[in-house]
Amino acid sequence: MNSRKLSSFDGSKVSLCIYIDTLTHLRTARIICETYQVKDFHIYTSNRNIYNTCLKGECTFFDSIFSFTFFKTVIFGKSQFGGLLSSRVDSFMFQVIYFFLSFDDFYSFDEGLFTILKSSRYNSKKLKPYHFSRFFYWGNKLINFPKNPSFFLETSKYHFSLFNRSAFLDTVIKEDKILNIKNRRNLGKMENIFIGQPWQTMDLDKDHIESIYSFINNQGISLYLIHPREDLNSLSNFLNEKVVKVHSHSPTEDFLEIMQPLRSFTFYVVASTLTLSIHHKSKIKVLKSEKFNSQIQDSQAALLKALDANGLEYQLIEI
Repeated sequence: MNSRKLSSFDGSKVSLCIYIDTLTHLRTARIICETYQVKDFHIYTSNRNIYNTCLKGECTFFDSIFSFTFFKTVIFGKSQFGGLLSSRVDSFMFQVIYFFLSFDDFYSFDEGLFTILKSSRYNSKKLKPYHFSRFFYWGNKLINFPKNPSFFLETSKYHFSLFNRSAFLDTVIKEDKILNIKNRRNLGKMENIFIGQPWQTMDLDKDHIESIYSFINNQGISLYLIHPREDLNSLSNFLNEKVVKVHSHSPTEDFLEIMQPLRSFTFYVVASTLTLSIHHKSKIKVLKSEKFNSQIQDSQAALLKALDANGLEYQLIEI
């Protein structure tokens, strides 16, 4: 029975609405879509970082369930989805979306270990006051809304999980609903590396910084090396979540020295002297823009002279 059930899910034929509120859940949702060939999906979120890191047009952000966008999209929206996918079945926003959105089937996925813990609120048949806020608890008692999280897990058509099916013996999720996924994504080979800098100290305005991040998102950069003094909030707000971000607590030059003998890479840079530590077999691409201020242009001129003096070849790219 299990094999028949598992083979019946064809993600290529399902249009999904995905509700998530953490970057970890975004990663898991993308793994699910990649594993089961889901091509048609749209993301709803209450987390602005998720909205900023998604591709243009694939995500809708809601400040709250009382926002104009939420009413227009969910309450009075006319979109029809083949399925709704989420792990946050204890979220009030998710539950409102569940009851107002037009979709055929609900699909769930793991909320960490809570999903398989018998004592967690996800597997409890009765709401307990210490599990939820007073609003959630008394709303459920008086008008049966919000719902107990176990309601959604019991009614889900399939549950996507990193855990083996045997881990669900003491849960509300039946074994024959489990679709396994692996905790890894198809990010491709690590070939293109961007060397970050403390943009906020370089007299760049917000538009210039965003143009650099936009280039990174659209160029297929695999890895971003974070500068020790870089603004991490700006980084997380605008850099696509598919770009792996690395913060080295050792000198970055040492990190490059260890990594580069393994293979050749293409390094993208604005004006970082780290390029002088790059092996000859790797490529260097320097980003140029007429919008860069005189400080950056002077720094780039000095960097290019240093690269020439060290016999390191480079390519200039206009952004």
